[in-house]
Amino acid sequence: MTITESRRPTRNGPVALTRDLEEAVAAGNIQEAGRLLVRVNATARHERTEAENAVADGAAQCMTAVARQRQAEATARRAEQEEIRAQKAVGRVEELLAALERSQPPKTLRKLPAQQPGSASKGPRG
Repeated sequence: MTITESRRPTRNGPVALTRDLEEAVAAGNIQEAGRLLVRVNATARHERTEAENAVADGAAQCMTAVARQRQAEATARRAEQEEIRAQKAVGRVEELLAALERSQPPKTLRKLPAQQPGSASKGPRG
């Protein structure tokens, strides 16, 4: 028996809304729980029962925990991607150094345009 089953729910009333919120959280349906939490919070706290307030508070804590978990997962994915990019960069540098040691410029090095005589590059002071 859930906290809100002791009260007779009315169709789409605050009790049914709180019950739906409690069920969404229990089922792990975070998107639905978030939508319902917004609707529950639209009801003034002093107009809700203690049990309804407890459900809303629990749902809010659950939403916060999920948000933190998702943020941590996103941070971990970004770190993994950065590590992969760094490893690729190291491999490319090693490849370029090996090519230079062999005195053979790698095919992927860009050739610098030849500078015209008398057209010396001007520094930042112009």
